[in-house]
Amino acid sequence: MLSTFLLTYEKLEDRWDIKGYIGKLDSIFPMQKLGKFIKERSIKVKLGDAPNETFSILGVTNKEGVIDTYDELGKNIKQPYKLVETNDITYNPYRVNVGSIGIVKSGLKGKYISPAYVVFYADEKYLLTEYLYLILSSNWFNETLRANTSGSVRQNLTFDLLSSLEIPVPEDVKIQEKIVKTYNDIKTEISELENENQNLLKEVDNYLMKELGIEIEQKAKKKFFCVGYEDLERWDVLNFINKRNSFNKYEYKKLSDIYNFKSRKWNKNNSDDGKFHYIEIGNIDAEIGLNGHTELQIREAPSRATQIVKTGDLMISTTRPYLKKFAIVDDNYDGKICSSGFSIIENSDKYDLDFLKYLLQSNYGVDILKDNMTGGLYPAITQKALENLEFPIPTLDIQKNIINGINNIKNKSKLNGERIEKLKVDLDEKIKGMILDGKDL
Repeated sequence: MLSTFLLTYEKLEDRWDIKGYIGKLDSIFPMQKLGKFIKERSIKVKLGDAPNETFSILGVTNKEGVIDTYDELGKNIKQPYKLVETNDITYNPYRVNVGSIGIVKSGLKGKYISPAYVVFYADEKYLLTEYLYLILSSNWFNETLRANTSGSVRQNLTFDLLSSLEIPVPEDVKIQEKIVKTYNDIKTEISELENENQNLLKEVDNYLMKELGIEIEQKAKKKFFCVGYEDLERWDVLNFINKRNSFNKYEYKKLSDIYNFKSRKWNKNNSDDGKFHYIEIGNIDAEIGLNGHTELQIREAPSRATQIVKTGDLMISTTRPYLKKFAIVDDNYDGKICSSGFSIIENSDKYDLDFLKYLLQSNYGVDILKDNMTGGLYPAITQKALENLEFPIPTLDIQKNIINGINNIKNKSKLNGERIEKLKVDLDEKIKGMILDGKDL
């Protein structure tokens, strides 16, 4: 699409604003106005007339399309809502340009959506619903959508504006069917790879538990169980339930007996530089680890900026540890300052910190961390409680073998992720090529 173009008077249509001519497409197929093929569904029902009846209200997201959002009693619904039918397309007129559009599936037939949404259907004798949807939801058609919205602050794609849009419409519906099938086949492959990656994440957990000989019993609700006085180590019941539900082949050891917890104090008053690099909990992603830091002036240093990290350290977020915000420090973050909300374990040739990180991030590890949290609004585990946690810790050689096995699983997941991203990019380009240039038809 060109940033500069010439438009002669005789080519002006029924609108004078330049936006309407930006984003126009060329195709080997006839460019047809959508108004020829679509009709608005504007049946509205006063749900408040049935005050004690519960109604399912739909919404639209840019990831899942049309979904059940919530249930509401009729008496709480003050305005008429639109009734939808199977194969309707509906969108938020203010957010369609960010993907807020979807098709109503059969299971959602007869449900209701806010009157703010545009609802319409296509004459499938000439224009397939799925073919139309994949155009309207595509990245390459987005410029056309943006160019045809109205409003200076909130851009609005009304049904009338939608009807005025031109899209390529193959007269042979079988061509539309082939394009839709290609689209669905690639989407299916993406979905299968995403499901496989979810299973691989579970496989990491299962592999770790198997190698450690830990068998987690299914937690069943019991009214009571007996604990001998001589077996008590702590008075809270959760700790003992956790111990009862695991069996392992390695000895439990306190973390403080194995690992070197380190606190390298940083005093901003002793800093020669006017700036420093700050790592906070939000800079850690549970999957990829450290993913950024903030450069601040010394005078802007928050009170929690108290520690120095070194390459190889394991950073453990003690606030809401169930979020798994744990990371190994690499060379890019050596010497940077972190929040006091982290416990730091320094690297050593006596243990493998990757092993400990995966153990703490496992469902088993997270359960133990959660059982030892305190606090209501900001649940956290104290440094002392963390150091006193007991886990089955094998020898260093076994730790490294376990990490090799986990890395093999992770590498497969990484390859899947790269394939998924490539498929997503290729999907948009492939469908664009089929519709505009007739490629692979």
